[in-house]
Order: sequence, then structure tokens, then C-alpha cells
Amino acid sequence: MPTTPIVTLPSLDRLRAAAYLYGIEAPAIDQARVLCIGMGPEPALAPLALAYPRAQFLVVSIGGSQHATPQATPDNLQYLLTSLDQIDGNLGRFDYILVPGLYGYLPAEAATYLLQTCESLLSPSGLACIGYPVYPGAKASEIVRDAILLHLHNSSSDTPPESLRDQALAALSLFEDGLANANSLAPALREVAGVMKADIQRGHLDVILNSPTVAGSYFVEFAQRALQAGLACVGDARPQLDVARHWGDGVRATNSLLGLGQAEATRLQYLDFASGRAQRHALLARADLGTGIRTQPDLERLADLRWAGYSEPSDWRPAQAGQIYRNEQGRSWTIAGANDARLLDALAASWPRSLSVEQWSHASGLSCNEVLSFLRPLFAADMLHYCLGAGPCDGLQEGRLYLAPSLAQLRPSPIGDQAEGNGGPSQALAHWNFWGGAVDPGLTSHETEFVAGQGGRIDAEAFLPETLDRGQLDAHGLSDLASVQEVVHSGVLSKLWKSGLLTGSKTTWLDLLGRNLDAHHGKSAGWSLYVQACLADIDPQARFGPSTPQDQARLDHLQRLLEELAYGQVEPLARREIEKQPARIEGWTALVRSLSGQGRYDEALGVLRQMRDSFRADPGYGELLAIVLSQAGHNDEAIRVGRLAMHGRPGSGQLINAVALACLHAARVAAAEQYLSHGMAVDPEFRPLGVNLVAVYTRQGKIREGIAHCRELLNRADAVGDYRAAIYHNLLFFANYDPDRNADQIFQDYQAFENELCRPHYTSWKTHRNSRSLKRKLRIGYVSADFKDHAVARFLEPIFACYDKSAFEVYAYANMGAEDSATARFRKMADQWVSIYGMKDDQAAQRIRDDGIDILVDMSGHTGGHRLGVFARKPAPVSLTWLGYGYTTGVSAIDYFLGNEALCPQGSEQLFAEKIWRLEGSWTVYQPHWADIPEPGALPAVAEGFITFISLSRVIRINERVIRGWARILMAVPRSRLVLNSMDFADPETCATIQAKFAEHGIPAHRLMMGYTSPPWHSLRHADIGLDCFPHNAGTTLLDMLCAGVPYITMADRPSVGRIGSSPLHSLGHTDWIAVDDADYVEKAVSLASDVQALADIRRTLPARFAKSDLMDQGAFIEKLEAAYREMFAVWAEKRAGS
Repeated sequence: MPTTPIVTLPSLDRLRAAAYLYGIEAPAIDQARVLCIGMGPEPALAPLALAYPRAQFLVVSIGGSQHATPQATPDNLQYLLTSLDQIDGNLGRFDYILVPGLYGYLPAEAATYLLQTCESLLSPSGLACIGYPVYPGAKASEIVRDAILLHLHNSSSDTPPESLRDQALAALSLFEDGLANANSLAPALREVAGVMKADIQRGHLDVILNSPTVAGSYFVEFAQRALQAGLACVGDARPQLDVARHWGDGVRATNSLLGLGQAEATRLQYLDFASGRAQRHALLARADLGTGIRTQPDLERLADLRWAGYSEPSDWRPAQAGQIYRNEQGRSWTIAGANDARLLDALAASWPRSLSVEQWSHASGLSCNEVLSFLRPLFAADMLHYCLGAGPCDGLQEGRLYLAPSLAQLRPSPIGDQAEGNGGPSQALAHWNFWGGAVDPGLTSHETEFVAGQGGRIDAEAFLPETLDRGQLDAHGLSDLASVQEVVHSGVLSKLWKSGLLTGSKTTWLDLLGRNLDAHHGKSAGWSLYVQACLADIDPQARFGPSTPQDQARLDHLQRLLEELAYGQVEPLARREIEKQPARIEGWTALVRSLSGQGRYDEALGVLRQMRDSFRADPGYGELLAIVLSQAGHNDEAIRVGRLAMHGRPGSGQLINAVALACLHAARVAAAEQYLSHGMAVDPEFRPLGVNLVAVYTRQGKIREGIAHCRELLNRADAVGDYRAAIYHNLLFFANYDPDRNADQIFQDYQAFENELCRPHYTSWKTHRNSRSLKRKLRIGYVSADFKDHAVARFLEPIFACYDKSAFEVYAYANMGAEDSATARFRKMADQWVSIYGMKDDQAAQRIRDDGIDILVDMSGHTGGHRLGVFARKPAPVSLTWLGYGYTTGVSAIDYFLGNEALCPQGSEQLFAEKIWRLEGSWTVYQPHWADIPEPGALPAVAEGFITFISLSRVIRINERVIRGWARILMAVPRSRLVLNSMDFADPETCATIQAKFAEHGIPAHRLMMGYTSPPWHSLRHADIGLDCFPHNAGTTLLDMLCAGVPYITMADRPSVGRIGSSPLHSLGHTDWIAVDDADYVEKAVSLASDVQALADIRRTLPARFAKSDLMDQGAFIEKLEAAYREMFAVWAEKRAGS
């Protein structure tokens, strides 16, 4: 007998529930006798046997060769190898008889004998289910299989399996892309080809090739043959397909007309003709069962069933009409709105346990009628599992987890190991979950080895890292403890649970998730699993603990301090509040927010773990967790948790904002935009939503939209105070990139900002009492939010490391919560470290004044974390802005803009609120990470045969003018390619937008290579020429190009942001790479690309030239910088003496 054909075995729970819809009360499963007649072991029965330990299961395998009995077989599951004619009454009677795939392979006489055998073994109230191919749809399967066999006819027994698989998949391309539009069978052929493709990719090609020809049947023929054997066709295991209206109004009307006066079998045959059905799972009962059997399923009875299912959105956008959910078997459903999402999420929270309609209503917060209206179309689409009475995962033993038995057969794939390394993906395999569904959990090879060692039952401790010691390594087949812990830290729990391959009681599951979070200190990917498991417990009206007026006064005070960002003051008060009122969530919330506000995210997550059991029913808990996860950079978990938390807090702008920012940081820019727009609609008073939408426009390169949005926000009545200032900062940031306005027009926005928000402070300046002596140490204060691993640090660290300690004292005024290793270095190098994070502008200005700072340096401009409000209060006698922004701040209270002639040429003074102070030579000194920069190597163009251009710029700089110029270059340089590499290109929708814009200029997609790798050295290793942007040049990435031996073409555009790229080239003596207009830019790029030998010489010599230039001469630069400081202070001292 050939290899077992691929068949789908409906679960017993579904069979019993389906029979109930037809009016048949089939025996309860928990003590039933179940017979399965097939052509090999039926792994789908093992999970059922494990779920129903008191039931008895017998698998009779019809074949001429011995099949291996699966490992981890439950005690109540037995296997018998025999022939069809040897099956007799000695086996006894069975409550359920399953024949999943044998019938279609039997000749007519044997098929009749099989039906007679089923009748003789079926108990009086028993139910049989026979799966068989049905015409007309089965003809499509025959066609597709024949096409594969034809394509493989020249293969031999020596052909490697991988080659056979590839050839078979190639044959299926005929049905994906090669079918004529006029082919009336096209839809059916494509559907069958898709199923076969999935089977082949799962490793089942041998089944398709070795199976005998399948004989299909018309339903009326099967029904007549069954009746002759004493069995009545009473329904189908997919009852929705027997309902004419499932196929549309036209089918329903025609079927009703044709079926008038006809037998039910004839009506169903007409329905098969209309639908092109290819497979049936006929439900059969003894013909003498009696009356009460319905001719069609009674859908009103759906209310009596229990329901289960796991599905999740295919993307993480807000729950809205049109969003697609996919279940654990890959089927998809398009939701109609937020209520649909609530229902699906509530059902998933109990997965793989089942819910009654009433329980589902309670878990979702929607009415039973709403649940029923929702589930009917899902039932029709076969998206859910259902059962009559308790399901296979209900009422399980407490304290024990159960793994589906088919997982014991898991083995890592050699192909996967070779392709991805030892931890790479295992070969895709279908396994049967506890609901009888075929699923692929997508385990890596490490996860596969770990799970395979567990068998069918597992203690929760197996998933906790402290229990994974050296003694377990051999059992897991792993080489070292690190590999085992990698398994546990991975998403193996999530993969198994979502697939329905791991189950346990709700208490056991919550206990495991909680202990797993504790074991990983809250850093695992288990938060979303925990929140989802608690979804049904959330009570929107939850209140914990009594409150007195005195209690409330303390809580109100905490809230005011939080609003003032006084996190250091909040922390001790919050801890005392918890001691007084541990049952109220407000004190805990204040503590978490204070810790997170100080950048102590791990501690904040630790407190959230402490809160877990007491406050999981409070909707504020999930909201707070999502916000902290987002702030801590755990973006994926923040999105998942936040999306679930929105069911309890649907109108929380703060929560929506946190999820939006997580989406933005995870390069899901379109999703971030949708969340922010949604948040502005439901919570218009939460103003950060509108400001953060500007950040989305930045990532999308939507300059015009960003500017228009900022102007719209400025016109709002509530645009006052810090909120108005934030809008202005974003407007000015965007204005620098605007290709449609000239420099004078842009500067007008800066003047409006100063007049409105800065000049009111100028009248309250206090006289500076600093000593005018030029022979003393000067105190230099640097104000920045970038004392961390940031591009600015590469310019600032040399200054901190090498300043003249005999002449200067350095104060670092840090405006940031989170710190890193670079922060530690800055702390060590500075004479004084002062955190002004959370301080009001007046407080910070007074602190700087009290410190006696002589020269205050702004390192941020209008970028994130700036403190221009402090500078507007003139806390030091001399101030300047340098480096972090590259253009004027618009604040004339700042005395100087530090640049050079290349950046700020003579005649540009009117574009700056500050006085330009020009340094000789370079205006910066750079400290590259040479250890990370590879040797330039040979010119890529020599090996590749074409020129590769590259830009490492953000999308906001790549405007229509830039794209037009780059397209002209690509057109002029045959076969050339353009690499676009920045975080913005991690977003597929951004890539598609840019690709479409290039297509408008005749550049096909294959000449663009977009993506994100950091650091960029791999991309630069394969690039020949860099392309700068205009009118706003790039910055640090241009210096990275030069370090890697990659020259770039830039354009000297408007001062000073349009000349950042020119300055380094002046230092290197390569002003020939600086264009004066668009045409010159294209000409210079094409000219440079045309001389491959010159490019090779440049690549070889450029890094050394860069290292010897004033761009890296730290000593010389610091000397001229400190001389400038002295001169600036002398100017003030002289003015002070004169006054």
C-alpha cells in the first residue's frame, strides 16, 4: 500500500457539535469508543486521546507494510495493522467511526464493503464520518497532480529530494501565474495548487507522488451506496457548506427552485455543482436511528455550542474595519470594526480552552446577541473551533501543562541548520493541535530539540531558566547552557500556545507566564501573553481600596508632581503611599511613572511584576505596562500589550500615544500614523498626539503635510505654553527641509518663534556677576540630551577628553532620562555632571546661574530634548549654539553660532539670529569608531561590473528635487544601482512610496536597493560613490563614507544646513565634489562614475587622507575652540567693563 495520502481528520468535538446542528445527539466523547480506519497512523488522534483519557481509541491501518507507531502515544490509543476484509464484529461496537481518506482509494466493491463494515461496528446512537473526494471539484485535484507528475517524468530514483521538491513547485507556477483568463477552471485549479504547494513545502511531496489515483464520487452516488449498506447521510462535518445561502443569494435562490419536490440528496448534489465542491466529510448514522434528523443544519443551535479559536491581526494597526485577522491554521478574516477585534481577542485570551456564548459575552463586554451575530459568518468561514459540552482543553488538571503528542516526533531539519545556523528555522512541519487542526508552529531548530525532549506532558518548570542546567543538556540535544537559555528566551511558549499545541488550566497558564516573567526580570516576550490571558478578568469599573479626603489630597499632590516631571520627588512619596494604601493602584502607578521617567525602566518593570496579581483586573494596569514597555524600547511587546489594553481603555490618548511611538520606533510608520489620527479623534485633549504626528511625517518624508499640520496646531485655541513651544520646534525643524521656500522665507518662521515665545523673557534677564578676569579658569557648560550613544557623542567626546583642565572647567547639563555606556564616559570626563531632566526652564536657568557658568553651549538646537527655553532666560554671560542642529536657533539671546566659512559664507549673516563665529578650517572634530570600520578593499565596481551609488540619509531629505537628480544620474550611468539605507527604509510602505517616485522618472525597482542595516559598514563596503541630499545635506553619515573610502557628491545650497556636506570636502581639498546647482550635481556624479581607475585610487587613499586632515586633528581643533571661547568671553568682559 502506498504512503498515506494527505487528509484532514475532523476532530471528534466538531463531529459531535455538527451532528447536534442536524438534530443528532451523538454520544459524549469522554467515555466513548472511537475507531479510525485509515492507511497509516493518524497523528491527529493523539491529542484527542490525551484530552479524553477515559475514552478508548483504536486506529486500524489498512496496508501491506508495517507503519511505525508514533512516540509518546497515550495509553488509551492503540494501533492495529490488518486488511479491510479482516475487520469484523470481534472489535466490538464503536460510538464514533472515522474514515478520513481511505474511501476514495477503494474500488466500488471494496468501498461498499467498507460502508457495510462501518454499519456493523457502529453503536445504535453512534456516528460515522467518512471523508472522500467529491465531484465536480475533485477533478481539479486530479489535473494539478497530473501536471506535477508530467513535469517530473524525466526524474530518476537518484534525483535528490530537494531537486524533486523544487521541480514540483516549479510545476505549480503554471497554476499561479500561467493560467489563461479564459480558463473556466482557473479559480479551482489555483485553490488546489495552493493547498498542494503548502503540502510540498511541509515535506509531503512523496505523499502526492506515491498515492494511487483517487476516485471521486458524486454525492448522490455516495448517499445511495451508504443507504444500501444501512447507513443514512445525516449531514457533513462542515455543515455550513450544506447551507445554500453560504454560497450567495443567487445560489440560494436557484437551489431552492431546483430542489422543489426533490430528495435532500438531490438538492445537495445541485449545491455541489453550484459550488464546485471537492471534498466531503459525510456524517453517517444507522438508517434506523429514527426521526428528528434535520435535512439542513439548524443555525439557531449555534447558541448552544462552545467556541474556541486563536487569531491575531496580520498587522498592528488600530482595530478598524478592513483589518485582517489570521487564525492558527492560516485562515483569514476581515473585521468590520473594533467590536469584532474585541470578540476575537477575548476568544484568543481563553485559547485553547472554549467559551460558551454567555462566557464569550462576558469576556468581551458585548451582548450575547452581538456575539451570535458575529460568530455566524465566522462559522461559515470555518474560522473557529466548536464543540457541544466541554472542549478538549477544558477541565484539565491543575498544575500540569500538556504538549500535543505529535511534538514528540519533532526533529530539527538539516536543511534549516545549513541555511540558518544551529538556531535557524526548522523544516516546516504540520502538527495536530488539541482541536484536531493541522498547524505549523514555526519552531527554530533549538526550539525543536527542546520541545522534542519533553514528550506529551511537561511541568511548568521546564520553561523556567533556573531549571535548565547542565544535567538537562543531553536530553535536549543541545551543546551548552547558553543554547538552552536561548530556547527559553525565544518565543517558544508563544509559538506553542498560539498553535494550540500547549495547554493547561487558566490558573496553571497564568502561573507559568508570571513565573516566566519573574525569571527574566520582566524582559521576556511574555508580557503580551500574560495580558491577553487576563483579558477576560478586566473590569472597567475596578476600584481597589477605600479613600479618604486626606488620601485623595496626597494622590492629587503626586499627580501634580508627575505633571511637572518632578520624578525624583515623586519616588519617595509614592513608596510611602504604597505603604499606607497598598490596595490602591494610584501609589503604585506613581512609583512606576517616576522610575520610568528617570530612565530606570528595569526597576519600573519590576514594580509592574509586583503589581501583577493584585491589579491585573484594573484596566489601568495594562495601560501603564504598555507605556513603560514603549518608553523602554520593547516596541513589539508594547504594541501587543497596548492594543489589548485598549479594550479596557479605548479612549486613552496616553495609551494610544505610547503604542504609536512603539510603532514608529519599530519602523511601522503607517501604523503609527493611524494610531495617532485615531487618538486625536477619541481624545483630542491629549495634545502630545498631535505633536507626535509630526514625527511620523518626518519618517515618511511628508514635508508639506508636516508643515501644514504644525500651522494647523498653532491655530488651535489650546496651543499655549509648552505645547505651543513644542509645535513651533517641530515647525522649524520641518522648515529646514522645505524645498519649496528660500532661506529668507524660512528664517521668518524662526523670527516669529522668537518674537512669540522667547522675547517675553528678555525683559527679566538678571545681571551676570561673573568675574571679568581673563586669567582665570572659565566654566563651560554644555547642554545636551545626547550624552549617550548618539552621533553627537562622536564629536563631543574628544572635547571632553582633551580640554585644557588648567584653563577650563567643564559642566555637563544632561537633559535625558535613560543613560548608557557613553553616558558613563561623559560623567567621568566632566568636572561636574548635572541632570536637568524634569527641571522647569526657570529652575534649570537658576541652577546654571548659581554654578557660575561663563559660557553656555547649546548642542541641540530644535532637536529632541533641547532646552532653548533655558537659553532664552540668559543664565550665562556668553552662550553659543553648535553642532547638534546645524542652523540658527532663532533665539537672539544666544550670542553666537559656531561654524566656518564653508558652512556660513560671507553674506549669510541675515539668516541667523546669532552672530556667526567662524573657525578656521573644520568647524568640528570627528572621532570615528575605526575598530568597526573595515578596510576599504577593492572598488566594488571592478568586481560587480557596475557602479553602486549610496545614500545613508533619512527619507525627509529625499525630496522630489533630489529624486529627480538621482534618477538622471542612474539613467546616465548604465546598469548602476542606488542603495538607500536608513531606519526609514525598514518600513515597507516607505520603500514602496520611494520606489513609485523613482518609477515616475523611469527608474525600475531592481535598480534600487532599500533597507536598513546598522552600522552601515556592510553597505559602504559594497558602494562606490555617495550621494548627498539637498537643500538639507546629510551629516555624520557623510563622514562615515569618507572613513570607508567612499567619495560623495554634494551641493552647496542654502546656509547652513545646505552646506554641511561641503565643509569636510574643503578640509580634504576636494571642492571638485561640490556642485553649485542641480545640473552640476548630476554632471559631477556621472563624471566621477565614468573613471573607475580614479575611483579605485580614491578608495585606497581617502581613509588615510581623512585621518590626517583637520577633521581628526583633535589637539588643533580643541586649541582653536578654546581660543574662540576665550575671545567670546573677552568680548563680553569688554562690554561689561564699558557698561
